[in-house]
Amino acid sequence: MITIGDIERINKYDYREQCVERLIEIVIDIQDYMGVGRLSILLG
Repeated sequence: MITIGDIERINKYDYREQCVERLIEIVIDIQDYMGVGRLSILLG
């Protein structure tokens, strides 16, 4: 499960772009996340 930190900001392009970048990082390093129950995309 992946949680987006601030759903109210999801309509902002910059925030979506940061979320996508974080998701790509997770996918590239998926072996490091195997067995993790939940991942959070917490962006400031």
